[in-house]
Amino acid sequence: MEISTRHFDVSLLDLPDEVIQYILRLLPPYNDLKTCMQVCKRLHTNVQSVLNYTKISLNRAISDFNIEWKHMSAKDDSSSITRRYSHSACYHDNSMYIFGGCTFSSTTFNDLWRLDLSTRQWHRLLTSGSYPSPKACASIVPYKFSLVLFGGLTQPSPYPLHQTWRVFNELHIYNINKNNWTAVNTPSSPPPLAGHSATLHDHVMVVFGGVRENNVSSNDVWCLDLESLVWRKQATSEVKPTARYGSSQIYIDRHHLLVLGGCGGVHKVYTDAWLLDMTDPDLFTWTPVTIRNKDYAAPHIFCHPAVRINSRYVITISQNPKLKYLAGCLMKKIVLGPQASVPPESVNPGEVPAPLRRRSNMVDDRDVNINGRRGELNALRRKFHEASSSRQNAREESSTSSSEAPSISSSPSPSDTSAPSRDIPNDHADRMVAFRCPGAAQSNRQRERQLEILQRLERKMFKLRKASTSSSTPSCPMSTAQSRGPVNKESKMALFVLDISQLLSPSESYIEWKVIKNVATNSPEPTILYSLVRGRGEVIMFGGMYKDTNSILSTNIEDNEMTYNTVSNLVHFICVPTIII
Repeated sequence: MEISTRHFDVSLLDLPDEVIQYILRLLPPYNDLKTCMQVCKRLHTNVQSVLNYTKISLNRAISDFNIEWKHMSAKDDSSSITRRYSHSACYHDNSMYIFGGCTFSSTTFNDLWRLDLSTRQWHRLLTSGSYPSPKACASIVPYKFSLVLFGGLTQPSPYPLHQTWRVFNELHIYNINKNNWTAVNTPSSPPPLAGHSATLHDHVMVVFGGVRENNVSSNDVWCLDLESLVWRKQATSEVKPTARYGSSQIYIDRHHLLVLGGCGGVHKVYTDAWLLDMTDPDLFTWTPVTIRNKDYAAPHIFCHPAVRINSRYVITISQNPKLKYLAGCLMKKIVLGPQASVPPESVNPGEVPAPLRRRSNMVDDRDVNINGRRGELNALRRKFHEASSSRQNAREESSTSSSEAPSISSSPSPSDTSAPSRDIPNDHADRMVAFRCPGAAQSNRQRERQLEILQRLERKMFKLRKASTSSSTPSCPMSTAQSRGPVNKESKMALFVLDISQLLSPSESYIEWKVIKNVATNSPEPTILYSLVRGRGEVIMFGGMYKDTNSILSTNIEDNEMTYNTVSNLVHFICVPTIII
């Protein structure tokens, strides 16, 4: 860059190194910096310093919870990626790749997108070769100049984690240079799996867990040699994690990996951690890991993925801890009703009970939309109100007719067994009709109190939702993070940091959740089933579903309602706060 005037000539290289490095730090740490390194030796040295500073600064910002959220606007047109959740994502060579995922109507994609992290532009890759099937919950890992895609599911239902689906064991390799998909057929392969986790160790892809076609979770370990493209089912120790899906698998080193959390179905949400030692190629050894500071652990990590930042820290983005108390109260009130018993053998120290899901064969009795909003009273309650009004009118007419004709007795005769023996208030009778059971008056009163408590909690949650969405515009789809961002800071997501520095300690092995010091003011609103990828000097969060974690396990119909704006295609970046000099 040359600045020429009549009296002097000045170039960028005439500036001090401190100023040059400050200018370079304003650029995305990708292709732009790579280009600057090729200009001259001095710029090469300064770019190296900037990259080291960026790495150290991110580690310090994560440790101190002093992060800055940056949001990338999204458009609903062909130039931007479609809204999705439960997709597959990975980072490779200054780009983030996204494959598949679910739409708001739970159909699935098989498209491949690339986000150029230097220009912040989306590119849909019109590939050739053997396309993978449309699916979600698949694993994808980068290997050399390729992307390895395995497994996944396709599901017509709006809740892909808890109903019937079709599961795949397809193995596809995408060649980045040739822009080509290749379907790989092997003599032996794992059973169809979805919701599993995978990491790359040298030239071996290690796959753990997942769910199969018959709705049975797995805790098997499979290894794929990417040089010979041969699968093998790995023998492991007798002590092993409970079968699960949706866990986060963290690369530690070439011989170790860490598994965090997961879900085994209803009433089987796990918060434990397991270390897999792969030193002996004939027998992998599982070891349960001690977790410290569990009070500061991320809730429901099975739908909030975790990513490793460096050799010390693993992070995830989850529900603000200030909302844990309210959500916990709601969960306790919901599970007060009749529940299916949990077998004793399913109890696990790292397991969190979850409420029963609404049965798929239950009749939807919600009111129709009124002026674009959902009615608050369901059909049963409306019928009770109508019946109550008709009985009240009948009583008024009866009392009027009895006053006009005194010869007719208004009291029931002894032979009239259908007449009530005492006067019961109409509103009380209407509320009890849904729970009426002979000889269970005490139980009915208890259930009535539970219903009233739930209604009060629902009203509180409705007020919170209304406050968090008051800034959004219902007339047009969301185009930026701020257009849907909540007003209440406590309703936003928080950063959770897990210290794994003592995981491989020979004296005492443990991991520890760090005490949350701060919640960034401009963090995203609560999102689940998103992807979290580590870039260069930043962490990229993409897509997902705008839902509270409790809602996917809830029996509340309105909690499980999906709309177009429920699913996101926004990109959020966790960065180091910008310093102005």
